[in-house]
Amino acid sequence: QINPRRSNRTRRRTEIPQPKQSPQETKSETPLDWREELMLNSHQKNREQETKAESSVYPVADARREEQLENLKREMEREERTKPVPFVLPEQGLPKHYKEGTLVTNADNRIGYLRDLNGFRPLFHPLELSPQQQKRASLYIEIRDTYHHLYLNEADTLRENAALRQMLNRLYDDFTERFGNLNDPKNLDLIKMDAGGREILSLERYCEGKAVKVDIFERPVAFNTQEITHADNAHDALAASLNKHGTVDLGYMASLTGGTADDLLSELKDKVYFNPLISGYEIADKFIAGNVISKAGEVQKFIDSHPDHEAAKESLDALREATPKPIAFDDLDFNFGERWIPTGIYAAYASYLFETDVKVTYASSRD
Repeated sequence: QINPRRSNRTRRRTEIPQPKQSPQETKSETPLDWREELMLNSHQKNREQETKAESSVYPVADARREEQLENLKREMEREERTKPVPFVLPEQGLPKHYKEGTLVTNADNRIGYLRDLNGFRPLFHPLELSPQQQKRASLYIEIRDTYHHLYLNEADTLRENAALRQMLNRLYDDFTERFGNLNDPKNLDLIKMDAGGREILSLERYCEGKAVKVDIFERPVAFNTQEITHADNAHDALAASLNKHGTVDLGYMASLTGGTADDLLSELKDKVYFNPLISGYEIADKFIAGNVISKAGEVQKFIDSHPDHEAAKESLDALREATPKPIAFDDLDFNFGERWIPTGIYAAYASYLFETDVKVTYASSRD
């Protein structure tokens, strides 16, 4: 019976007949153990892998270098695109509401902000915005400029501008339909980037959590649309003048009554007085108040240089009549804390009494 046990004999390579060689070329074949053969093959395989890895280093390094150069190129291009450039001024000049940091659109329809408005020429600083942000900012700028144009136009002309109001409503409706309300969180970052953005945010007020347009979208707010156009007498005309202008405007009052300034002053005798300090008239409650002694002195100086000014003389008489009589010295009450006594006198007395420097002041919250 044949034993199948593996032989431990050393294997020899199969020899293939070779052409005869000279003695110098002839080499003796060395027998290889099968373990040595496995080790030799493994070593050769590892060497091939190392060679392959070494050869791949150079392409990776080149790719990184190309990526760095590409990033540098993009950064330089971005800096070039966002480099400040002179801002081309409109023919009518900068609008009144433009100031440092105002968002604007330049001649190339790019969005940016203004700087150096007080310098030789304003600078335009371009912003890198996505197409969606570009549309949002452009529409916001139109809303802002139209709002200011509408308000100033109606304030200057005192007439309603229906065309501008219609445009403002259309722009606002377009913005809210595409991007949401002005005060939506997604719009706040952009709007607050503008120097006048907070004023535009006030174009919306919230009622029960819902955004509502403010009054300027419906009617003028720069003037009173229910303005009085006629007054039956001088007293009504005076009330209308104080309500609209806050002053005694004789020209406006005359336009309401159809009379003259002299007629008004005659009817308002002892109700208004001429004040040379403002070169105009004031109501009695305002003119004959405060330090009437000082006012009388100023009016007297005016009369000295204008001796024929009858209205000023009437004002001086009213001030002197309202001047309080001096209090006799015996009637004066000297007590610590009297406010008419200068604090320096209190300080000097206390310093003398306590033989040390004393400073006296009044608490601003109580005096």
